[in-house]
Amino acid sequence: MFGRHRRQYTKQIARSLNYILNNPKCFDLTQLCVVKGHHCWLVHVDISVLRYEGNLHDACSFAMKAALSETKVPALKVNHDEETNEVSVDVCDDPYQYGVLDVSNLPVLITVGQINGVHTVDTTIKEDSVTLARITYGIKPSGSIVYMNKDGGGSLDLLNIRSMGKIASDSGLQMNALLMKKIQLSKEKQASWGHTNERLLFDDDTFV
Repeated sequence: MFGRHRRQYTKQIARSLNYILNNPKCFDLTQLCVVKGHHCWLVHVDISVLRYEGNLHDACSFAMKAALSETKVPALKVNHDEETNEVSVDVCDDPYQYGVLDVSNLPVLITVGQINGVHTVDTTIKEDSVTLARITYGIKPSGSIVYMNKDGGGSLDLLNIRSMGKIASDSGLQMNALLMKKIQLSKEKQASWGHTNERLLFDDDTFV
């Protein structure tokens, strides 16, 4: 994948990930709030693709969800000057006092393609090259569809779209469960190393 096609494909993946991450029904944005109306955390997700073997949409969404689950948000000390009404935020010096992001409701992307009337998932690069039409779905852990984007020049009738949606929903349900299980196992291993995750610490919970 080279040149213009690669740039377009990259933008398409970025739009898909940006949509599910900024959807309040999928990711609780309030957990990024430090001081309402004043300060919040800004999250950037950078993905480096070392090798393209097909099914890039889905792989990137799995990587994003796993990375965000491992993101450590430093504990903060919030100071509110009542005289000037100014708010200052200081980062806690203890590196082992931090919070984690809740990604349990974050969808994963499942791409379903059609090759000669057969619906496919997790396609290889060769299968991608002969897929005339594909739909990328955003699937929540409940199996519900929150995002949908068609790619490719081939046409799809309503029956095919419904069938592909059912496949994506079933696959997404399984992949979300498997991914969250792996994430939980990773956290249990980290806890066994002696560094457990702490909640975000604020001096004044009512103010925050």
